[in-house]
Formats: sequence, structure tokens, C-alpha cells
Amino acid sequence: MAKTLVVYKSKYGSTKQYAEWIAQDIGATALPVDDAKPEMLDGVGTLVFGGHLHASSIAGSKFVRSNWERLKGKNVIIFTVSGSQPDDPDLQAAVAGNFPASIREKAAVFYLRGRAGKLDFLDSTLMLFPKMKAYLEYMKTKDKGALEAFEKMHTFDFVSRESIAPIVKKVRDLG
Repeated sequence: MAKTLVVYKSKYGSTKQYAEWIAQDIGATALPVDDAKPEMLDGVGTLVFGGHLHASSIAGSKFVRSNWERLKGKNVIIFTVSGSQPDDPDLQAAVAGNFPASIREKAAVFYLRGRAGKLDFLDSTLMLFPKMKAYLEYMKTKDKGALEAFEKMHTFDFVSRESIAPIVKKVRDLG
């Protein structure tokens, strides 16, 4: 199997946890994007990049964009981490907004769910918008699912090792 490097940007630890699990399962090295150097990509056959979603921005995504010339002939796997359901259209929009079509067409993209506990002031404020949307949906429809979504937005933990299985399989399939 060609050498694989796992690079990530994490704020509260979910993305780091996923990156470390992926690296363990495929026998690779995981390192924070701030420690990754462009020349490290030269001997790599596959790059797995993970970044958390923050206000429609994928943290650390600049690393992939700015090193695309080195990466475009390699296998690239991108995973995002957020509190959203993996089928949430906003996630695809965030990927489209952070990666040009030339990268999206080549990269395999996966959406993982993270955790929220004690958030900083900015993140707590940003969470007010989806919380209010879920609460208003409940008030309008009396749908218990919307109420549960509202309640889970205060704190949640969806991080599970099983979530990385499709990514690990993809890396192994790439050889």
C-alpha cells in the first residue's frame, strides 16, 4: 500500500479523534495541519484530510487548496466533522464553498458527526441559529423529532469509531 498521511484541523477534539483512529486503522501518521509541510506530500500516495465545519468554513481546507498541484495526481480523501446529519445539504454546500470543482471531482468526501460540549462564546452564539430553527419547526409542526433536535443541540456527542469504517475501507481499496 502506498504511504498515507492523515492531516487534520480540530478545535474541540472530534476531528483529532477521528484522524487518530483512521491513522491507527490504516497504519499511517496523523498530524495537525499546522505541523504539515508541503514537502511531506511528495512521498505520499494518499492524503486523508479532516476539518471541522465552522460557520460554513472547513477548518484547515486551505492546506488542500494551496497544495493541490502536489496532490492532484494522488488519492485525496476529505472528511468534515460537524453536528449535522451526513445527508444535510448544507454540508455539500460547505464542501462546494471550500473546495473548487477540480478538487471535489477528484476527492472522496465523507461527513462525520462530532460533539459539542463546552463551546466558546463565538460557537455558542453561532449555535443559536440552528437551535432557533429547530425550535420554531417544533412550534409550527409539533414534531417531536424537531424538539429532540433542539434539545440535542445544547450538547451532543456523536463521535464513534464505527463512523470511520467507510473512510478506512476507501483507503484500503485505493491500495
